Amino acid sequence: MYDVYLVTKDSKDKERLINEESSKSMYLTVYNMNTASGKKDGLKLKSYYGAKKDPFIVALKKETNPKCFYTEASDDVVGDFLNWFNGTMTVKKNETEVTVRKQSINEKLNEPITVNIKNEGKCDLPEYATVNSAGMDLRANLEERVVLGPMERKLIPTGLHIALPKGFEAQVRPRSGLALKRGITVLNTPGTIDADYRGEIGVILMNFSDSAFEINPNDKIAQLVIARYSTVDWREVDELDSTERGEGGFGHTGVK
Repeated sequence: MYDVYLVTKDSKDKERLINEESSKSMYLTVYNMNTASGKKDGLKLKSYYGAKKDPFIVALKKETNPKCFYTEASDDVVGDFLNWFNGTMTVKKNETEVTVRKQSINEKLNEPITVNIKNEGKCDLPEYATVNSAGMDLRANLEERVVLGPMERKLIPTGLHIALPKGFEAQVRPRSGLALKRGITVLNTPGTIDADYRGEIGVILMNFSDSAFEINPNDKIAQLVIARYSTVDWREVDELDSTERGEGGFGHTGVK
């Protein structure tokens, strides 16, 4: 995966990147110099990398220094970037020639991110049960058994603290087996852990069954999914575009 930062005054530059097949392997952040917030952050980015005109692109592989950036050297910055991204070409970085190898789309899509984690409990770190699992098992960091009565909820500690990269969240979700067989779920599902949260991860378990449920030390109680999210710049308008659905809301399509 590549983090791609684009500073631009022309929305067509963003559209061009998004419409390219390669953009599926980019995390695209656009600093629109025509908005107050975009101009503020965009100017910071330009100043840091010494850009002198728009558009300006910085491409960073996760947890690395910039691999490629373009300033006033070309009249087609987006085209140059896509040529670099989709193949192997030599680019200048801080006056040093750097040759970057193309990765396949699948390699980039499956590339893991690095997350710092502190374990203050007695359980193992979260693990994926299978190769293609989206969620990792979270375990109960308990000194002794906890009993969850019918229609009772409790906060179960995990002993884990994480520091996510900017642009990522962690989602705490129920385990399907516990939900189906025992009526146990995560009450605020999915619980969201923000990138700037440094406290312990806790799981709010709820017992929707008519019998007590025992939680023992080191039991698997939930799953953790790491996901990327997007932030928005609101653009207030007087009218929205029309659609076939329009204002059709809950249940407007029926059940048949």
